[in-house]
Amino acid sequence: PIGQDEVRFMLRGRDEFGEVSATSMQFYGNSVSNTEVPYGYRLVVVFGTSADGKLRVHAGLALSGCFTCFVDTYAHVFVERWAEGISVKLFKARAQIFSSLRRISVGGTQLEDCSETPEFQSCALASRLVSFMKSDMDKRFTTQTSWPTGDPGNTTNCVMFAALAGSVALGGGSDFEKAARQVEEQVRQT
Repeated sequence: PIGQDEVRFMLRGRDEFGEVSATSMQFYGNSVSNTEVPYGYRLVVVFGTSADGKLRVHAGLALSGCFTCFVDTYAHVFVERWAEGISVKLFKARAQIFSSLRRISVGGTQLEDCSETPEFQSCALASRLVSFMKSDMDKRFTTQTSWPTGDPGNTTNCVMFAALAGSVALGGGSDFEKAARQVEEQVRQT
């Protein structure tokens, strides 16, 4: 898909992606490389309230840099965990991330509100994110919205995936965890 404003990959198995070099990964044999180091990342959470008053949430990790896929360059990558796997989307403009998120509904509830952490910087190698993603593929997916409070064991969801990817795989540590908790508080108070 050369000349596209966005490219999407849905990874359903560990063998469908891997590290190519220190700054590039491959999805189904297609290389995605980043030439901007450090690169930025943030936790993005979209949410809404169901008709019966239940909070519905979806989250992902937004990366900003200079990503090349095929022959096109993209400024943003959005990585999100779903029950069926991990979605990786490349976008030319940041607004496209939010536009794609506004099309999501969870449990019949349209997610219309959004919150995010400040942008963090990382120089983490592609191998760290690949390793994290592969280990997350081995976990049992749960639809229960829970925010990470320590080691989640063998379970995952979109929120845990994105928050742990930022704090562990990309090196944000306790600062990223604190920012993620502030987003959680903001979402729960809405």
